[in-house]
Amino acid sequence: MREEGNIDGGRSGDGSTAPGGAPRRAGGSFEIPDFALALILFPETFDRAEADALARRLFPADELCLAPEPEARVVAAETRLKQRLPAVVALSAKDKALQDALRAARTKHAPVAALLLAGAAAPPGVSLFHRLEGAPPRLRRAPLQCDRRDERGPFDIIGDVHGCYDELVALLTELGWRVKAFRKGETLIHAEPPAGRRAIFVGDLVDRGPRNVDALRLAMGMVKDGVAHAVIGNHDHKLMRMLDGANVTRNHGLAETEQELLSCSDQFREKVRQFMSERPDHLWFDGGALIVAHAGLKAHMHGRAGKSVRKFAMFGDITGERDAFGLPVRLDWAEHYRAETAVVYGHTPTLRNHWRNETICVDSGCCFGGRLTAVRWPERELASVPALRRYSEPIKPLDGA
Repeated sequence: MREEGNIDGGRSGDGSTAPGGAPRRAGGSFEIPDFALALILFPETFDRAEADALARRLFPADELCLAPEPEARVVAAETRLKQRLPAVVALSAKDKALQDALRAARTKHAPVAALLLAGAAAPPGVSLFHRLEGAPPRLRRAPLQCDRRDERGPFDIIGDVHGCYDELVALLTELGWRVKAFRKGETLIHAEPPAGRRAIFVGDLVDRGPRNVDALRLAMGMVKDGVAHAVIGNHDHKLMRMLDGANVTRNHGLAETEQELLSCSDQFREKVRQFMSERPDHLWFDGGALIVAHAGLKAHMHGRAGKSVRKFAMFGDITGERDAFGLPVRLDWAEHYRAETAVVYGHTPTLRNHWRNETICVDSGCCFGGRLTAVRWPERELASVPALRRYSEPIKPLDGA
């Protein structure tokens, strides 16, 4: 048996994840997301009726898409995936409909999990699979890593920190938190929340500011203590890639962050790399009423997983073009947002933090001499503190300046 591989956005039933969000091995069982396309794949020589019988044994009846024709199975599965419902399809590895099924999962931002029968091979790109040898596995369902709808808050959602540790402490204090006494070194820094509140960092903890390591120590300490969540930002992702050994350009403050980390131990740098690797691309809270993503998220991506979701959550609605300042051209997705779920995000610094179409950007350019801002949920109130000074020159003027 070959166990689970990496899958974007997976979370195990006990809340633990492997790097990249992959569910950890659960001995003797096969763990798949509770929203996914489940494929039962068999070779041409295998009896389709036996594969269908296995599907009926393993999965609830309402998830089964077992029409007589393979094409009809895919149509039924796509309908369920569009509604964010799990779907189960049994197909021959040679069925032309298999590629249609994979395409449907990709366009509906659904993970794919495969049960491989009688020597069938996993399709390219499907890394979460179980090779059936002997008795069928015990299936375990787990929510996607982003799915925290059972967590109701209240929350303090904090904008892009960018290494501005002093301002982060000041903002937490303004919000009623008690940050423990600072000590130099690499130990994590802890903070006590007021009245059971928790913090959510919208990403970009590092780069451009003066105290990146200390900002990491505080955010990592709060997350470890269970009083905070953090989604990944594009700067965090680039730092993780650098720590993984990728050849990345040390610009936009990364060179300074790297110098700070080079003065730290290998063990601390590994803790930072691991922390970043475990960060989800977005989080879905409060019964589905709240989404937090670094650069925002369109409604049809909420609570889903995949490369396109992760890319949008980190970088926004980019076109691939560059503007006059050399920055990526980003479309204003929030202008056309028309859903009831609130989306809190950062990424694009603005001095005009206000609710618009149930969305709000809480990046107010602290590292550029602006402010560090948070929104309180469910109160929808803003709190902010001014930057102590301008740490980095903006490439272009802040929106609203």
